[in-house]
Amino acid sequence: MASTSVQGMTSSSSSSPPLYMYDVFLSFRDKDTRNNFTSHLYSNLKQRGVDVYMDDRELERGKTIEPALWKAIEESRFSVIIFSRDYASSPWCLDELVKIAQCMKEMGHTVLPVFYDVDPSETYEKAFFEHEQNFKENLEKVQIWKDCLSTVTNLSGWDVRNRNESESIKIIAEYISYKLSITLPTISKKLVGIDSRLQVLNGYIGEEVGKAIFIGICGMGGLGKTTVARVVYDRIRWQFEGSCFLANVKEDFAREDGPRRLQEQLLSEILMERASVWDSYRGIEMIKQRLRLKKILLILDDVDEKEQLEFLAEEPGWFGPGSRIIITSRDKQLLTRNGVARIYEAEKLNDDDALTLFSQKAFKNDQPAEDFVELSKQVVGYATGLPLALEVIGSFMHGRSILEWGSAINRLNDIPDREIIDVLRISFDGLHESDKKIFLDIACFLMGFKIDRITRILESRGFNAGIGISVLIERSLISVSRDQVWMHNLLQIMGKEIVRCESPEEPGRRSRLWTYKDVCLALMDNTGKEKIEAIFLDMPGIKEAQWNMKAFSKMSRLRLLKIHNVQLSEGPEALSNELRFLEWNSYPSKSLPACFQMDELVELHMANSSIEQLWYGYKSAVNLKIINLSNSLNLIKTPDLTGILNLESLILEGCTSLSEVHPSLAHHKKLQYVNLVKCKSIRILPNNLEMESLKVCTLDGCSKLEKFPDIVGNMNCLTVLRLDETGITKLCSSIHHLIGLGLLSMNSCKNLESIPSSIGCLKSLKKLDLSGCSELKYIPENLGKVESLEEFDVSGTSIRQLPASIFLLKNLKVLSSDGCERIAKLPSYSGLCYL
Repeated sequence: MASTSVQGMTSSSSSSPPLYMYDVFLSFRDKDTRNNFTSHLYSNLKQRGVDVYMDDRELERGKTIEPALWKAIEESRFSVIIFSRDYASSPWCLDELVKIAQCMKEMGHTVLPVFYDVDPSETYEKAFFEHEQNFKENLEKVQIWKDCLSTVTNLSGWDVRNRNESESIKIIAEYISYKLSITLPTISKKLVGIDSRLQVLNGYIGEEVGKAIFIGICGMGGLGKTTVARVVYDRIRWQFEGSCFLANVKEDFAREDGPRRLQEQLLSEILMERASVWDSYRGIEMIKQRLRLKKILLILDDVDEKEQLEFLAEEPGWFGPGSRIIITSRDKQLLTRNGVARIYEAEKLNDDDALTLFSQKAFKNDQPAEDFVELSKQVVGYATGLPLALEVIGSFMHGRSILEWGSAINRLNDIPDREIIDVLRISFDGLHESDKKIFLDIACFLMGFKIDRITRILESRGFNAGIGISVLIERSLISVSRDQVWMHNLLQIMGKEIVRCESPEEPGRRSRLWTYKDVCLALMDNTGKEKIEAIFLDMPGIKEAQWNMKAFSKMSRLRLLKIHNVQLSEGPEALSNELRFLEWNSYPSKSLPACFQMDELVELHMANSSIEQLWYGYKSAVNLKIINLSNSLNLIKTPDLTGILNLESLILEGCTSLSEVHPSLAHHKKLQYVNLVKCKSIRILPNNLEMESLKVCTLDGCSKLEKFPDIVGNMNCLTVLRLDETGITKLCSSIHHLIGLGLLSMNSCKNLESIPSSIGCLKSLKKLDLSGCSELKYIPENLGKVESLEEFDVSGTSIRQLPASIFLLKNLKVLSSDGCERIAKLPSYSGLCYL
């Protein structure tokens, strides 16, 4: 490396930092380095979790840089320019270089030159002589290229000539990772007292020990254990070959198939590739085999059982030398019993830091407003240095008057034992009644759901879920991460305790039920059920129950109902007409109750049910968006969907007895997703389709289906059509109506004999899979009109000759013809890969 430091130039005109979408932009000459140095550097950076922009497209002669590429340069923190022998011969590369130099000057963009097979003093005289001949009318442009090239090649960078390529790439990637770790904004920027809390942890992490080290972070809920772990993760993950942060281990482990899913996430994130774990015990062996030589950073957040460690990280020998496994838990004994000797006990904030954190939430400033200093100190005293309490109470106090502060503090004074949950409840008590309902629904049932799904389910008269969720976020009672809604464990405990206290001795008089014992008690008779609004019973294993099903007819206010893994001999005689969410796995009846009015219903999930027909005749359900009856083996026919005007998803996968599809399906205006996978008894679908909103249709495994219906109306939205392993003999000629289709898959359609010439009208088609269609002998010449086609698979067909028009498919990248020995080998052309 020419120098150990690289500096960018900062603009004095910019008052705010740029918004970054990428960490690194790679600039390179495609023909020189794409398939060697550049691709290897790209893979190494991605392996370390670095967001890299690498343009996939080859430049056509005379083409100018597209706006998207300009934007990618502007939105990257670093540019790595790989100077190769012919780099300066490309006007495209030189235009990129000018833009990069401009961003370096005006935006503080950092530029890192790499001299691949040229001397750092190279001036590319021959290339610029040719440019001067080709751009005689624009020599000013050529001069700008020269000036920018001179500026950038004089920056500190790496000369990798005559050096080990893999070692050079490792050095560059480590340097970039390090620079990112100290320049990227992390959550620690907004945290109070974080550095002092990290001193002990830093000592453990930095120990010079050859083997992997287990480190524990323990303490009561609300102390910020997870936050500390996230800060550590952000600061040091660049030092490792792979990293993974497993949040909410306790909660996710308890879910159905939880251990296996966590193992898949762990392996996938560390190895930066999709990992499939079919069995959790096999997953243990996979972790040992794949990670035993790899230096990794693993965070296991919120561990409360030894079994969780046994499946994810039982001992240091599972991981490579230098690895760090950090475990957060409320149970110090759990850590010590598992041999974790290095334990940091999280501490409460001191008074000064506590006041600062509280002020940030209450006043959006590090200090309280002048008139509120003493009142703020009183509140801080009640919170006893617990970060969660300070944030929640501070958010509640924001924008309130001195009189309101006084009233709130008086209520705090009335709490005799000052238990933290009681302290937190002050924010709940200050909510509007409808917002309280939303909070309790999330605390008891809906945590982890996507925010738009919660809004859709709860939006009803008096709820106003959209604004209610915003209020809960503002009050720090819930948070949103990756579109999912979460809340702190203490707040969830508080919410469930509020519900329990509605009727401590009689569960049937509470608004919400979620334990098997309480639900059984509530269903012992059919009286006094009018207060029940929601039941969510998700058992880890199947339970046989003897319930009084008549009790459901008394639950007139029931809004949310989920029953999973409970075996019953009969279904309810009636269900509340107020239901908005109904999920009943293994529903025991042949149909829904005849008197059930579905006007409020938004989602209906009845997988593995005994239903033969969902309902009879006409039903109106204008709010219903999803019907899921997957693996209902007795289902014979689909219901009339005429009155289900806003249905978006119909999922009937695995309904092996389904033989009749109601004609209303063909003309549905709002349906976007249809899944009839493995519906082996379907022979015919409604004809004359005009489903203008349909986006995805999957009919894989409908082995008796002989014909895909004719299309008569607008179906421009359909992008995916999967007909794998169906009995279809030919596609309808009206397929040309599917002008938005991107994927057409007919894998292993053994009876398929022909493809219509109208396939040439599918201008958006990118992938066509006809593999395994053993009777298919001919592909129409019109295929050459599908200019967007990128992948074409005719493996295992009887095709002897591909159409000559295939040469017109300029975007075709993959042509698979395995098992088609009679097809003459086509001459290769740019970009095409034969498989």
